[in-house]
Amino acid sequence: MERAAKNPFYKDANLLLVNLAGVEDAKMFTRARGISTVTSLSGRPSGEYAIKYIPHKVLIDGKGIVVQNFKVDWETVDSLLR
Repeated sequence: MERAAKNPFYKDANLLLVNLAGVEDAKMFTRARGISTVTSLSGRPSGEYAIKYIPHKVLIDGKGIVVQNFKVDWETVDSLLR
């Protein structure tokens, strides 16, 4: 995820890092890893994403449909961006 955030191939993807501890913790995480293009939000994630533990990955397509949940592979991510 960190490499993807810095890779120009993923410039049209929205990579969301969800931090359930809070906005300040999320900001510290991204600063420590040199990820600068982040929007920090707070609230509860949608039940559709079934987030029950961290780390958790959800792949959502351009129409907002959950494509993969928990086990996200980069080949599928890449195919959606092509």
